[in-house]
Amino acid sequence: MVDKLRGLGGTPDELLNDRGFIDFMLPVLRADFHLCGTYASFAASLPAGRRAPLDCPIAVLTGRDDSATACVDDIAAWSAQTRGTCTQHRFDGGHFFIDTTPEPVLAAVATSLAGALADLNGHAPASLPQGEAWTH
Repeated sequence: MVDKLRGLGGTPDELLNDRGFIDFMLPVLRADFHLCGTYASFAASLPAGRRAPLDCPIAVLTGRDDSATACVDDIAAWSAQTRGTCTQHRFDGGHFFIDTTPEPVLAAVATSLAGALADLNGHAPASLPQGEAWTH
């Protein structure tokens, strides 16, 4: 598990070499990896009527250097999960691309949310000064 985390990047070696931290986090990490590894079989086991696509848009954010999202077909498959739009955003970096390029990632998330709200309300939300947030 520690080797897998090292391969993903994003976790400082100081933490990966700290046995107390690893002992504390391993149950959570194992559960997370288990969920990721079994989701497809779980989703396939649902009755056909329960697997309807979502009615909301989906934004897929990936790192250009992330081996976990290197397969273009896997990323494109997200579009089958929604009746709405599915946009793809690729950022410089690996699995933890948000650590190295937070501004463009946050801008993409904000733009996606604003677009979803505009579609929902039939009009775009009012502009806010930088640093402020809005909710619906």
